[in-house]
Amino acid sequence: MTSPSQTRFHRADLAWLGLACIGLGLGLGSACAKLPQSASHQADLRFQLTGCFYSADQSLRIPVTLAVSSSRADRQQGLQNVSSLPDNHGMLFRYPEDQSRNFSFWMYQTLLPLDIAFISRDGRLEGINSMLPCLSADPGNCPGYPAGIPFRQAIEMKAGFYDENGIRVGDTFSPGPCREPTD
Repeated sequence: MTSPSQTRFHRADLAWLGLACIGLGLGLGSACAKLPQSASHQADLRFQLTGCFYSADQSLRIPVTLAVSSSRADRQQGLQNVSSLPDNHGMLFRYPEDQSRNFSFWMYQTLLPLDIAFISRDGRLEGINSMLPCLSADPGNCPGYPAGIPFRQAIEMKAGFYDENGIRVGDTFSPGPCREPTD
């Protein structure tokens, strides 16, 4: 397990899941028994950056809108309390310097399964990982998701986003609207 300074915690309110456990009679066992009792709410995310993913050959362009998290406090807040994301919306995590391959993200009590792309200083996607929510009441029982490669930025999107859009390692991300190819 990495130190708290190397791990961004996602905290989300799981009350809606508790209602689903009761109302739908889901057999989720101990996960349902340990849900917090506070009311669920959607975080007030400010989606302030447009960006574009480009395939390595520039034939594929996927526009995205991102909330930007560049301070340590913002990165620790992350997508906590977020119960849904609009299509092609996510969060960009910016760091002032390259992060090590051992840097981990945590999904402690988040509601959304997410995919995360690790991006180099020059905008190249170096790795993509899937991360599952951790429903444990004990954060020590939640796995860390190490990057596995050095990175400067990371972009979290809804699970399946990268695969469904054909975005792969070796593709690039660039801030700003998608540009047409310049042949």
